[in-house]
Amino acid sequence: MLCLAAQMASETAHWQIATASLGKGEIVHQPSNKSCADAASVSPAVDSGKRLSSRILVVEDDPSVVDLIRDIVGLLGYETVVAENADEAISEFRNHCGSAACVILDYGIPGMDASRLLSRLKEIDSGVKVLLSSGYSRSFIAKDFPMDSVAAFIPKPYEPQLLVEALSRVVS
Repeated sequence: MLCLAAQMASETAHWQIATASLGKGEIVHQPSNKSCADAASVSPAVDSGKRLSSRILVVEDDPSVVDLIRDIVGLLGYETVVAENADEAISEFRNHCGSAACVILDYGIPGMDASRLLSRLKEIDSGVKVLLSSGYSRSFIAKDFPMDSVAAFIPKPYEPQLLVEALSRVVS
């Protein structure tokens, strides 16, 4: 297995990604005023030999969240394509739908409600794998969003380990 070691110190939303490699890595939670004692080891089950695509479409309008996602998925060997609103998401998905491993969709994306945007993406590619994210709880969103039409849900703020695990399930 290809092993890409990335030495990186990126503090985005109080998370420090210290060391990672394809197939195995460490993601360390380190608030600026604490030590590295809270290290959590992550072994993502993302096998680059089985990967169908190296791109993930990130539909998110918050630059700090985009930076965090880009850092994490980059360490897993994925390229991110970013859309900041619904129109950009549709355009980017049309341009990259054959090469997108999945879509990370923010529930509160500007320009269109998330359920309508999901429908539009599925019109383009009915097999699209979507990881829905939100600061709202899953139960709150489920009141008006078809949760069974997404591959996974991850709450904000992100815990890098949970994002890695969700991506591993969605793209495998």
